[in-house]
Amino acid sequence: MGRQAGLTLIEIVFVIGVLGVLATLGFRQFGFAGDALADRIEARDAVIAELRRARAEALYRLPPEDASTVTADLASAAAPLTVTPEEVAFSYQQDDGSEAPDDDVEIEVGDGDAVLMVCVTSETRRISEGPCP
Repeated sequence: MGRQAGLTLIEIVFVIGVLGVLATLGFRQFGFAGDALADRIEARDAVIAELRRARAEALYRLPPEDASTVTADLASAAAPLTVTPEEVAFSYQQDDGSEAPDDDVEIEVGDGDAVLMVCVTSETRRISEGPCP
């Protein structure tokens, strides 16, 4: 039998697998995997959690003795990214339950071209990802 010229299929599959592992490690090491996007998504999720906490506190707590407003501190929830507006207030009415802000509130997380939106709908008190309808 003569000598083979070229590579076998198993050798090619092995080389492609090794290159895939090296590429994955390289992307993670040098930040090509979208760390900025992951940070913005994490900050948006923290803003949504803070809004839900404040809404639930305004809705389910006992009648307040001195203060009738629960404020969601969005700036500290999403730090170090910028959030506009920095606070959203939910008020407590003894007769009607909780009350969301008068108008729909559109919250921007991040700055520049990379902004993620969160919407608080005043009529339904719904907190959702994306711009207000």
